[in-house]
Amino acid sequence: MTYKTDCTLPKELLEQIAQQGLDVLPDIIGVLCTFSERTIVSSDVEKRRSQPIDDLVFDPKIPKNISLENTNSNHIHIFDYGLTGAGSQEYKSLVLEVLARS
Repeated sequence: MTYKTDCTLPKELLEQIAQQGLDVLPDIIGVLCTFSERTIVSSDVEKRRSQPIDDLVFDPKIPKNISLENTNSNHIHIFDYGLTGAGSQEYKSLVLEVLARS
């Protein structure tokens, strides 16, 4: 499978998509950083992400926190759990950004 040579996605990502047997390249509107932490390791990972995807990275960074973990383990929607937490606020910002890009 081959893709346009002017594609700005990293070669590794294109190879992974091809390995999944997809016949067409999906429209990717963005890349989301999840379980972001205020640690040196998280900061280093963000700094090292490849240049071609920088424009695709959504501004909101979903933080790692107990509230979000509780919603997942209790099968509760994050917006039903609480709208004031950092995770809920970042997801709300993400929704708005996705809508703006669509």
